Amino acid sequence: MKTVKLVVFLLLTVFWTLPALAEIDPALLKKAEAGDAKAQVELARIYGQGQGVPQDDKEAVAWLSKAANQGLAEAQVNLGFAYAHGRGVPQDSKQAVAWYRKAANQGYAAGQYTLGVMYDEGRGVPQDDKQAVAWYRKAANQGNIYAQSNLGAMYGEGRGVPQDLITGCAWIYISGAEKNRAACDTHLTAAQKTKTLAMKDEIARKIAAGGH
Repeated sequence: MKTVKLVVFLLLTVFWTLPALAEIDPALLKKAEAGDAKAQVELARIYGQGQGVPQDDKEAVAWLSKAANQGLAEAQVNLGFAYAHGRGVPQDSKQAVAWYRKAANQGYAAGQYTLGVMYDEGRGVPQDDKQAVAWYRKAANQGNIYAQSNLGAMYGEGRGVPQDLITGCAWIYISGAEKNRAACDTHLTAAQKTKTLAMKDEIARKIAAGGH
């Protein structure tokens, strides 16, 4: 079964593209300068988007770095994204991995997903299917739909786990990824689809209960 991996950083590109404030709120700037990590991330978002202020990736990264160094996982993931894509800093996959790992180790799903992608693609770390599966699973169990789809694809391809079409498609159905769902619909027999949907419901119940 051929699946489409969601290896682009869809979740994180939103940080750089959503509509921003018309101008920087002086109160926000004061909080950021005083060391408020969430205010620093918001200020980074404004500079990254360049709406209301001149677009400035370097300034965005400077504020992200302040928040990331305080341990804020959201900032760590977005700083990793900046290094992964050369936004405001020279492109550096190893630095991207380092920041993704800091967020992932805090249990932050976006960090776990993006770290899984880096292992999946062998960027900044040696390519390792088992590590990719492990990190995708952690994020998938927290409801990250991109990790769920990629985990399903790993099962479908037999990468990092024994090949298992039913388990793979169960995760893909949970994720709602349309192209991968279509591939499952094509390849599953009626009996397999019944088992897959039952497994999907069981996985979803476990995730809702806080532990798969």
